[in-house]
Amino acid sequence: MPWMAVGASYVFISTPTRSAAFSFLPELLNENELGWVWVLAGLFLLFCAWRGQRHPKFTTIGFLVAIAPPALWASLFLIAFFTVLPTAIVSVVMYGTFVALIFFCSGWPNPRHRSRDAPGGS
Repeated sequence: MPWMAVGASYVFISTPTRSAAFSFLPELLNENELGWVWVLAGLFLLFCAWRGQRHPKFTTIGFLVAIAPPALWASLFLIAFFTVLPTAIVSVVMYGTFVALIFFCSGWPNPRHRSRDAPGGS
């Protein structure tokens, strides 16, 4: 759900700072259009969370999808930092931290389910 909220903020709200940060991109790829990356990733993450309970490969795919939008944003803001907006470094650090946290959490083992793991259970 947070990914969809971030995406909606980019799709429906345009601020001067955001517009300046993404000004180096072609008009077709402005911040409003790229916000859909977050929305679609959020929807896919819901699907992966639902399917990942029975099929662990969806958990792996979900973590990769969860990392993609903040990694893209960190990259875009890094380019903006070097080209048009020196204050974009704050966003680089913020989105880069999201990527690092998700990557770190992806290595945690899944919790065991007592009903399925109990010896002699039915």
